[in-house]
Formats: sequence, structure tokens, C-alpha cells
Amino acid sequence: LGNGVSINGQGLYFFENLSIQSDVPSSGNGIYVSNKANVSIDGYYISTVHSGISIYAYGSSISLSLHNGVINPLSNSQNAIYAYNIDTLDVENFSYTYSGYQYQNPINTYYIANVFSFKNSFVNCTSLVSHLLNNFNYGSASFLIKNVSFVSSGSMGAFVRSQGGATLVFQDNILFG
Repeated sequence: LGNGVSINGQGLYFFENLSIQSDVPSSGNGIYVSNKANVSIDGYYISTVHSGISIYAYGSSISLSLHNGVINPLSNSQNAIYAYNIDTLDVENFSYTYSGYQYQNPINTYYIANVFSFKNSFVNCTSLVSHLLNNFNYGSASFLIKNVSFVSSGSMGAFVRSQGGATLVFQDNILFG
């Protein structure tokens, strides 16, 4: 079926109160961002059975701001946010809930050039077979993870798995599990 929203190309894009819902299995993504886009989404709800990713950002010179959002996946093989080779990622007031065994990392980041900020958010996975945040970053990026609550009755992975040279700052986080 493809992507719910595709943003491809240089420009400024702003969305408010965006809702993407589908109970039809497909291989698309909820939101796909690429190629020098500067995207801000304030208020979003994504609930799909896609085998793709809820929010997927890939490409250089991308700035992605995600505020006041809820991701409620209907598939146990779906990442909530996957950011690869972008400049900045700002996530605030984010909620993610999956009941059952979740096999994918809710958040994956690879090669963020400047800043990743993850604040005032709540993640609830009944059983997480991977990590909440999986980070591979071989650069000088700064990561701030502040006031994030992670609840899981069983997790085989870590709250944050980080590999590379990023500076990580943790402040006022809550882990239950």
C-alpha cells in the first residue's frame, strides 16, 4: 500500500494533529521523510499493522521535530521511529504502547550528525525482546534523554544501547521492569 505520508525534497513542512491509521497489512511506513526536508509535526497519532516503520527519516540535511505524539503499533515487528543519517531529531511528549512481545527496538538511530533530544516521554512494552533505544553513532552528536519513563514486565535488551562516539546525557529517567 505504500506510505501514509511521504516527504521527499528540500523545504519546510509543518503538520498539526496528523492521524495515520490502518488495519490492513502492508509494507509501507506511516511517515517517510527524506532528502533535505525540515519537518515539524505537532500532534500525531499512528496506529498501523504495516511491516514498515511508523516514522522513518533517511538522508542528509534532515531536521525532524516530533512533539505531542502517540504511536500504537498493531504489529510486533514495527519500529516506532527510525532515523538514519539525519542532522537533528527532537522528540518530546511521545507515547508508545505495545502489549505483547515486541521484537523491534521502538527507536533506532544511526549516524545523527548534530543533536538527538528525547524528552518527557512514556514507553510501555509488555515484553520487549530488544532495546528501547538502539543508537549507532560514530560522530560528535549529542544525545539528551530526559524525563523518559520506560515500563516493561520483561526486557531482554537495554534501556539504551549505544555504540560509537556520541555524547549521551541522561537526566531524571524512570525505568520499571
